[in-house]
Amino acid sequence: MYNNIYHDIRVDNLTKIMKDKYGSWNSLCKTIGKSSSYMNEVIKGIKREFTENVAREVEAKLQLNPGSLDIKNSALEERRYAMVNIYSPVLSARVGNDIFSEIHLGELSVPMQLVKEKHLDAGKLACLRVEGDSMEQKINNGAYVIIDTSKKDIINNKIYAFNINNVIRVKRLFNALDGIIIRSDNPTYPEEKVTFEDMQNNDMNFFVVGKIEIIFNME
Repeated sequence: MYNNIYHDIRVDNLTKIMKDKYGSWNSLCKTIGKSSSYMNEVIKGIKREFTENVAREVEAKLQLNPGSLDIKNSALEERRYAMVNIYSPVLSARVGNDIFSEIHLGELSVPMQLVKEKHLDAGKLACLRVEGDSMEQKINNGAYVIIDTSKKDIINNKIYAFNINNVIRVKRLFNALDGIIIRSDNPTYPEEKVTFEDMQNNDMNFFVVGKIEIIFNME
C-alpha cells in the first residue's frame, strides 16, 4: 500500500458513489474512461496510487466538485481513523524554526490500524509538518510526522522532535556520556552535540517533545 493519507477516504467516497449512482464498478469505470483493472489497482493500492491527480480526474469525469473525494465522512472517521491535532509551527529539518505559539491548525486522519499496530495512545499523539532536507530520504521536505508525546526517553538512533532554546527540530538522537548527540540522515549536515554542561551552565533549554512514530511523506 502506498503511503497516502487520503487513500482510504478517496476509496470509501468513490465506493459510496458507485453503489448509490452506478451499481457496479464496470459502469463507473465506463463513465470515467478507465479500465476496471486500472481502477482495481488504484483502489487496492497495487502498482498505482490514488493520487491527487487521479482523484481530480475522476471527480471531473463524474461531474463532482474538485476535492469532493477528499472530504471526510464523520462516521467513517470515527470508526477507522484517529483524529490527530496538527500544530503550528512546522518542525524544522534545517536549522530550526522559532516557536512563538502552538496554534492548532486542524486534524489529520491517521488510520486506526497504524495506531493499533504501533500500540499508540491516540490521545497522546500530535502532528507537525517537517520542513527541510536534512532527514531525507527517511523524511522528505513537507512530510507530516506523528509524534508520541509520552515517549521522551531517548533510544539511540530513533527520530525525535525536540526543542533547543525555543527552536523545534527533528533528528536522530543518541545518548552520550556527557550529553546528547544530534544526527541528520542527510550526510551533508554535520553532527551536533548538546552537553549536560551546556544545559546547566549556559542556561540552554533542551527538552524532547516526543518520539516520531509515523511518517507521511506527501505525494
